[in-house]
Amino acid sequence: MFISLPKIGSTKRSDRMAISVPTSGSMAALAAWNRKRAKVKTSKERLRKSWLIRIGAGSTVRLHDVFDYWTREQPAAEFAVAPGRSLTYGDAAKIAGRLASRLRAEGCRPGDRVAVLARNSPWYLLLYFAVAKAGLVLVPLNWRLAAPEWAAILADAEPSVLIADRAHVAAADELRPDLPGIRHFVGEGAAGRTGWADLDRWLAEHAEGIACVIGDPTFAAMPRVRSLAPQLAKGLEFDLVVLVDPQHFGEGIEGAVDRYVAMTRATQQLVVLTSP
Repeated sequence: MFISLPKIGSTKRSDRMAISVPTSGSMAALAAWNRKRAKVKTSKERLRKSWLIRIGAGSTVRLHDVFDYWTREQPAAEFAVAPGRSLTYGDAAKIAGRLASRLRAEGCRPGDRVAVLARNSPWYLLLYFAVAKAGLVLVPLNWRLAAPEWAAILADAEPSVLIADRAHVAAADELRPDLPGIRHFVGEGAAGRTGWADLDRWLAEHAEGIACVIGDPTFAAMPRVRSLAPQLAKGLEFDLVVLVDPQHFGEGIEGAVDRYVAMTRATQQLVVLTSP
């Protein structure tokens, strides 16, 4: 016999998990089953409450929210293992944050595409979280395809950035004349190659992060500092956020939502400036 329990955060009848129920046997077996069921229920409720505290009831869960949750809960836990290298959640979060900051610093706007041509690696996995944090769209290219097929996909997707691993930098470089829309080419071990930025150096240049000023239309954006209206900040994240006169963002529910969204864009520091 089986009974079904709802998965975390779900109320759908079709989205449930089944556990076995003893139909016969000793009272000890039944008591053990009851303890197991209570433990599962407690664990599920604890995680559900953690999520509600983190994102709020009814909020949309973004791709990187799960990653951020486990980074806070278990920063020293092993996140990924590759030949000769392993990453903890804490280290992985720093790399993902630097990737997101650098993409924003290069002028990528919400909805822009970032193409990647590489085999599996820890930084490739973290790129998924980085583009989500930056409000961008990842375009993964199958490394098994031929160069003309890559060119066709890139011409259709029109990415702003192409990132390649060490094994594919040379092949991607041959496509550059046919891809004038790509503003930045970044590759592993690409130092010294014309028109390319080296991935490690590219990340190191903005290891300290990027900032955003929200609510001051007179502030001019700079390479590492964005300037946005409250309505345009939704879905983006920055290491430092400066809010200017948030009390003027609007009235009623709409203004309250804009203030809440703006205040939750900071991943490290939030500064609020108000006029006298």
